[in-house]
Amino acid sequence: MLIYIVEDEADIRELESYALEKNGFEVRSFENGQEFWTAAKSCVPDLILLDVMLPGEDGFAILRRLRSEQAFIGIPVIMISARAAELDRVKGLDFGADDYLHPVLFCQILATLLLVCHFADLLSGDSPQTKIYRKILQCKIHSNFYCGRYSGNLLAHWKRCLQRC
Repeated sequence: MLIYIVEDEADIRELESYALEKNGFEVRSFENGQEFWTAAKSCVPDLILLDVMLPGEDGFAILRRLRSEQAFIGIPVIMISARAAELDRVKGLDFGADDYLHPVLFCQILATLLLVCHFADLLSGDSPQTKIYRKILQCKIHSNFYCGRYSGNLLAHWKRCLQRC
């Protein structure tokens, strides 16, 4: 599995790369959006770890562009940021991120990455088991929404995830 990391802080970029490579993932990392887009156009990754605060094109702009271009629509994107405001998290999910992590813990990154990949595998295809998983996810979305656990933006995010699968 090829993972792209877009992170402007060299120390964080190197630590994320090292942690993922030690867990068997192929990793390419980029300092900014321009480097990322150059690479992504020639080799599409399987998953993207995306920082929010980047020089030039920020993570939100990159995410919006990813979700608008056909070649990148189905690629899981996990946003990672020091920005902890709920508004930033909702904004990232609303723009189409599969998750938004703060604070950055490497075990959390790895666990989230594996979970996103697992759901993508479980929800793809037309097997009877896949249809059951989709139905369970739909029920969970609706029950949590009606119990007041999800805002409208989070509900829309999960519905988009379900539609992509």
